[in-house]
Amino acid sequence: MEDHPELDYGSPGALVFYAEKFLGRGYELRLEQSLRRKPSIPTVMMLNRLLNGTSGEDHRAYLVLLRSVPSHPEATPDTRRLAGHCFQQFGSSDEIGDRGN
Repeated sequence: MEDHPELDYGSPGALVFYAEKFLGRGYELRLEQSLRRKPSIPTVMMLNRLLNGTSGEDHRAYLVLLRSVPSHPEATPDTRRLAGHCFQQFGSSDEIGDRGN
């Protein structure tokens, strides 16, 4: 997904459903690492799905990660817009305080 962010992998698609089988077994860390290297529309959508299913400290940490995408130098304009839109759905930055970008 990092190397070919322009491909349509489905919404969310079989690849995402397969990857989500590894929830709690490294999926979250791998997704975070990918988003930190080169965010893409599919990985932002995957993060959004994680946010929909989490609360508490995990949710806040994922919001911090999502908030960092629009300023990431490797993010495309479309990826930045999607990340901003997703972030707005989860409320204001007051929910995550001043931690991270």
